[in-house]
Amino acid sequence: MCDFNISGSKPHPRLPYRDSSMNHLIFPERVTINVQLWSPSGATPYTGSPLAFGVRTFARVKNDHHLGPFFSGENGVLTITGRQLQLAAAAEMSTGIMDYDAIENAFPFVEIVHWSGAELERAIDARSKVWTSLLGGEVELYESMTELLSRLRASGNASLLPARERYGRLRDEWDGTLPDREYTYTVSLASSA
Repeated sequence: MCDFNISGSKPHPRLPYRDSSMNHLIFPERVTINVQLWSPSGATPYTGSPLAFGVRTFARVKNDHHLGPFFSGENGVLTITGRQLQLAAAAEMSTGIMDYDAIENAFPFVEIVHWSGAELERAIDARSKVWTSLLGGEVELYESMTELLSRLRASGNASLLPARERYGRLRDEWDGTLPDREYTYTVSLASSA
């Protein structure tokens, strides 16, 4: 156990000292999510229309960041790079609608969920009427606003229940201890709920 913390004061005798870098959000280099489709006979790899996902971070002060959309492929695999997460954070901050602290100051906890049909429709509406051009950071993610809207409209989210309704949200801690993260994310058809 360390005798002193960064500020020079003694830590509580029963609490192990944690480097402050382990207490902040550090994006992994790569996040892979394998989407599974639940059925009464068991889960199988999802092979439908691409799905739009979001990543929520938890701020220490000010407001949480809601990053996305990130799109899975038709093979049901979503891969997000650390760079894509940074670009999505820059896009959200450029809206100016909320007061944000630097994303690196957030807690290391994240929540990943695919958007519901209603969330997808709100995103399409907002991007068609309010933010009608690519935001800061998005220019590296999409070729044009038309591409982003097309991908949102082609997403199969409306036919699936978000994982939180059946299994709970996918939650983890991104504290820099692992450069790559891989998850299995299970969805179910809205009609089988």
